[in-house]
Amino acid sequence: MRFKGTIGSPKQLSQLVAMLGKLSDTCVVHMTPDTISFGVAASSNSGVHACAELSTHSLFLDYRIESRAENNRISFFVKIDNLSRALKSSSANANSKSLVKLTKKRGGAPTLTFEILLSDSAVQ
Repeated sequence: MRFKGTIGSPKQLSQLVAMLGKLSDTCVVHMTPDTISFGVAASSNSGVHACAELSTHSLFLDYRIESRAENNRISFFVKIDNLSRALKSSSANANSKSLVKLTKKRGGAPTLTFEILLSDSAVQ
């Protein structure tokens, strides 16, 4: 499975993840060529469940996904705190470009990797 994308609106995605973080500390992410969805279930006592499904074109400038699963789908769990910190870092500088991709690290396990590229600027 392969995934790579350039985030076009990191601030909006950061706000969505922050809202989901108020309900749970983990989130399931389902990605297909056309949509990306986030789902959380709060504690079993409250019975609260939230799901957000967005078009990949609304979040990413470019987006590539390849999977052998049905509908070319990639699904994984993510800790919301870690995702939130990465998105806040990428949205902190308006002149930055944020790449997100699925890589193999830590013994071959798939890892979601963020690369934040800052634009060249003159230092005075």
